[in-house]
Amino acid sequence: MKVTVKYIGFQPLQELRKTAMEIPEGFTLQDLMEKIKESRPPYEKKLLDRATLLVNREKGDLEGTLKEGDYVLILVPLGGG
Repeated sequence: MKVTVKYIGFQPLQELRKTAMEIPEGFTLQDLMEKIKESRPPYEKKLLDRATLLVNREKGDLEGTLKEGDYVLILVPLGGG
């Protein structure tokens, strides 16, 4: 099944800006995040661990099962000074 993943935040992760991902039936939000983090360097994994996750415009539950057509938004906190 397919879900849409959109990313807003840190520049190196921009290839996730908006992409359709094929995932197996029964995949949770946690499973999706682990799949995304698989090929990332450690500093990017840490950023993703701190991300706010929305599913269909509502706060995502990591244990919640994703459904066909879900829209997942990954918001990485930015800071500076």
